[in-house]
Amino acid sequence: MGRDAAPELSLAAGRRVARLTVAESDMAGVMGVIAVWEPDRFAHHPFVHPDHRRRGIGGQLFDSLRDWLPPPYRLKCSTANTAALRSYATRGWREVDRGADETGPDLVVEFV
Repeated sequence: MGRDAAPELSLAAGRRVARLTVAESDMAGVMGVIAVWEPDRFAHHPFVHPDHRRRGIGGQLFDSLRDWLPPPYRLKCSTANTAALRSYATRGWREVDRGADETGPDLVVEFV
């Protein structure tokens, strides 16, 4: 289902930035991605294409993390993204912090 597109995405200076996992199929192409900053176990920009949502792809992307990085994991999600927050809660993620940035209020959720 998923594959590491580039296990070590790097800046020009050669620093490791994140590990990117891609969900794809021969028929549909790229269906979703997740980037994880390994030192903090922080998931950045988990995304499933709208045409492929509610099919378990996001869950499979998160499940794939266990193959190379043990929990806990954290991520930040806009409070306006209620569908994602419901999905995280259903899968056992819990709120650990609240904040806001230029896009509005957000929650930090954690999976243990």
